[in-house]
Amino acid sequence: MVLIRESVDADGAAILALVNDAAQAYRGVIPVDRWREPYMSTDELEKEISGGIVFWMVEEERRLLGVMGIQDKEMSLWCATRMSRQPYRERAWEQGFCATWKASPASRS
Repeated sequence: MVLIRESVDADGAAILALVNDAAQAYRGVIPVDRWREPYMSTDELEKEISGGIVFWMVEEERRLLGVMGIQDKEMSLWCATRMSRQPYRERAWEQGFCATWKASPASRS
């Protein structure tokens, strides 16, 4: 069963590991002047959270599948996932996220 939950402070290392791992798939696509190692640092993650981005964890059987960052003020959404080789799971993950997002309008006010 896939679980989507809001991140907690203890998830910081897992968020960074997944984001930086997923970014490797875009090496060579991301412009050279924007690429850095690690792609997201601890300081940058903290800045994003302080700026209002809420991270959501996508898990199945306690295994992290993906992470989503949502910032309401700009209605921006970005995702990082390890499921790129499993498109059927990615679709299910996106559909599950959309259902959760639509079901909780109070969290977007």
